Amino acid sequence: MPGEGRWHRVEAVIGVVSVLTGAIFGVLQWQESRSAAAPVATAAPVVSTAPDTPDTSASAGADAADPAKKGRPMDGRNCLIGTWQLSRWAHTLNASQFVLDTPGTVDMKASDTSTFVIQFNEDGSGSDVDNVTFTGYGSTDGNFYSITEVGRATFRFSVSGTTVKYSMVSGSDVVDASVNHTSLGRQTIPAVDETDIFTCSAGRLTLAGIGYKQEFIRA
Repeated sequence: MPGEGRWHRVEAVIGVVSVLTGAIFGVLQWQESRSAAAPVATAAPVVSTAPDTPDTSASAGADAADPAKKGRPMDGRNCLIGTWQLSRWAHTLNASQFVLDTPGTVDMKASDTSTFVIQFNEDGSGSDVDNVTFTGYGSTDGNFYSITEVGRATFRFSVSGTTVKYSMVSGSDVVDASVNHTSLGRQTIPAVDETDIFTCSAGRLTLAGIGYKQEFIRA
């Protein structure tokens, strides 16, 4: 990979929320020195300041998957049951998680969200599959940051109030990162047990925690 030899992995432990989702960047670090990721662009990036437009599209399978339509109360656990497709995923990172001592933050947004699917089953088992790219500009350095993750996992889950806890997790993510289109290398990260705070309705699910928020519609 271009430029990979310039980088070394200092720490690659990723706490995986939703197994392969929100905290994928929890302690992700490709670190060497600030100079290694000096900006290559001569002009400041143009970043839209327009507010995100809410996704108001309805999922064709929402009614069929809605537990209330099957005569069960719409409590938190029953609402989770079914297949969910990612519609939006945002995560704020420290730029130093890419390159040591780099100041500022990076607001990462996901693209190709249709390739991320999470499944909750009535027996307490679940799975998710993801193939997502995140991009964003550094708030201080103006660098362009990119992460692509591809992975799959299985898990058990339990619900307490608005918290969903994952256990017996098995799987991994392959993660590629770059700064200004220069590769920082590839890491394979095992999935681990974690928790999410969730809100759920007939056709929408939100999984969130510190610095991240994921929104899903029923697949």
